[in-house]
Amino acid sequence: MKKWIPLAVAAAMALWILAGLRPRPDHGFAFSEFGRLPLMANGRFQPMDSVARNSLLLIREKQSANLEPWKEGLARPKILPAIEWLAAVTMTPEVADGWPVFRVDHPELISELSLPEKDAGKRSDGKHYSWNQIQPSFTKLERETTRVSGIEESHRTPYDRAVLKLERQLTLYVGLKNALVPVDAADWPRDLAEFESLVAARDSGVGSERLAVFLRGFDAMTAFDPPLVVPPHHPERSTDEWMRMGDALKEAARTGKVHEAARDYAAMAAAFRAGDTDGFNRAVAAYRTSLAASSPRELAKAGRELLFNRLQPFYAAMVV
Repeated sequence: MKKWIPLAVAAAMALWILAGLRPRPDHGFAFSEFGRLPLMANGRFQPMDSVARNSLLLIREKQSANLEPWKEGLARPKILPAIEWLAAVTMTPEVADGWPVFRVDHPELISELSLPEKDAGKRSDGKHYSWNQIQPSFTKLERETTRVSGIEESHRTPYDRAVLKLERQLTLYVGLKNALVPVDAADWPRDLAEFESLVAARDSGVGSERLAVFLRGFDAMTAFDPPLVVPPHHPERSTDEWMRMGDALKEAARTGKVHEAARDYAAMAAAFRAGDTDGFNRAVAAYRTSLAASSPRELAKAGRELLFNRLQPFYAAMVV
């Protein structure tokens, strides 16, 4: 009997690991398919899911977002998978800005930025804060970042390192907010149509001031190094490369032709904001279909990495 125990344990562990390959069922928005979409970040092609997980690791030191960190585990705090968090950051940033995902551990920095201490009654665990909570102290943080940047790395204190860490977290977050659509776009498909009409009428001088506003917004989208999400117009040409959305929109101002990826992401964002699951899922499926024709290798690579993310072999090995 005893000789079967190791085999039974091994079989149970194998089943548990393989179960991770099964996609989490989507009840509504097709987050699994959204997470499979390819893009380029940190110099390599990867799925949207990897960007979500890696970004949360840097911002929160976890691969999921706890929206109620002041609650104990038995109180069942609301936990979001990384890809659902990223969808909100990129398409409804005004909602994501209220989620306490930025981890700040140094008590002196918490005090300097006037962040709340641990108090469950005030919905604070004393170490996770939202963009909205940190924003009033951006001037202080910018001043401290400038001071610390002038100090040799070997001479920086734990407080100094905490300042730079938070600054990197916030910069990453801003880049993600500008990855797919302009941050302040409440109805981006409508605004995108207006932008196209202004470009078409540019030679007549009509709407030049409004067009300049659009272009300044597109410049802002590229300022914080967001991922490259727009595939090449002509993948067979070696000179064509993936672009940031802001750069693709500025190119459209020159050529008069908006990239289909911009339209697809605009449709996703509009549907997501409206709570239209069918519209969102159709837009994701339409974009995946276009990628299957134009960028099949990148799409396949993203799919393989998504399976790797679900399997989590290193975590599974530690558990075993």
